[in-house]
Amino acid sequence: MLVAFTACGGSGDPKATLTSTPWALDIDAAMKDMPKEQLEKMPKAMLEKITEGLKKTRFNFKKDGTMEMTGGPMGKSLTGSWKLSDDGKTLTMTQGEGGEAIQNKIVELSSKKLVFEADNNGKKTKAVLVPAK
Repeated sequence: MLVAFTACGGSGDPKATLTSTPWALDIDAAMKDMPKEQLEKMPKAMLEKITEGLKKTRFNFKKDGTMEMTGGPMGKSLTGSWKLSDDGKTLTMTQGEGGEAIQNKIVELSSKKLVFEADNNGKKTKAVLVPAK
């Protein structure tokens, strides 16, 4: 998994902010961004199971350039590496060794929120993360 981020706002060192805490998905933002038709078609039990899994998802960006995503709907852990561009606007993440690099644009990076967008097979996706509790 490769992600590129663009930092907007906030202060200080973007790398320090990114590695300062494990990050959790903002479930309310994720549900708001999900297409209404998709939500309406999904059985309630399935939606609840997905939501519960997403609540457990954590992103941990380590200072040594490695990263780990734990939890998630399938309960799997993924490891990889990350690199932030010199201007702090693009974060490249690679899943595993030799995995595909994915770039995401950082929309916001502060101590309270990390928002990034990516082009996923021609579809724009957005993730909103907050410090994990």
